[in-house]
Amino acid sequence: MNNTEKNTEQESKTCKKCQGTTWVFNEFGEAIACECRNEEINKSKLKFLNMPSKYQKNTINNLDYNLYESKFNQKTVKDIKKWTERYLNKISKVDKGLYIYSETKGSGKTHLATAIGNALVNYFKIQTKFSTTIAILDAIKATYNNDSLTTTKKLLYDIQTVEVLILDDIGVERPTAHTEEVLYSIINERISNDKITIYTSNQKKEDLKLGDRIVNRIGGSTFPIKMPEESIRTKLAPKQGINELNKYLDNIK
Repeated sequence: MNNTEKNTEQESKTCKKCQGTTWVFNEFGEAIACECRNEEINKSKLKFLNMPSKYQKNTINNLDYNLYESKFNQKTVKDIKKWTERYLNKISKVDKGLYIYSETKGSGKTHLATAIGNALVNYFKIQTKFSTTIAILDAIKATYNNDSLTTTKKLLYDIQTVEVLILDDIGVERPTAHTEEVLYSIINERISNDKITIYTSNQKKEDLKLGDRIVNRIGGSTFPIKMPEESIRTKLAPKQGINELNKYLDNIK
């Protein structure tokens, strides 16, 4: 693409009303937000979500309870889906997060949590952040380096103040005094400021090896959701493999 084509493409994306400033003047000469400003804000929220590409299409609807063999587990997941939809529809008045757990890997915990995250950003327009606890701890550790592009204080502030934080796989991190201190700082600050945190874990919250004060804070600020002790990951793999192959082939011209 030459420079002329690039300029033409850029011009075509520029809002005609505000010429890219995101502000327009009303009949009284007052500066007000242009319609495109909300679109830019929503794009920013989606980027901040940082949802891995393999989870971006997860929805409450496509969490298929028929993949579970046990009738009891099918009913359990069907009920969880209904409960989650009610939770989301009242999200503006909710003051507690969720603790989604199952000791079985591949039971649908992360699918449910990421589906909630996608819904919060795409439909409810709520700023949401998704991350594993290990990734957050590694990111904070990286700020201790003099070459870091951000500061520890700034990163912690972003994590502590985002409207909804989804912490995936809490409990797999190596329990150290530093880990506990960082996690407590994040969790306690979020609770103090009425921010919602959604956790997924392979452990019951009382089995977390993170110290009583963290366990108590998590327990008091979340509703527990027990996913089935049954893995559906191996059942999803063949279907996902075919879908990925078809998508790959469709992109070949």
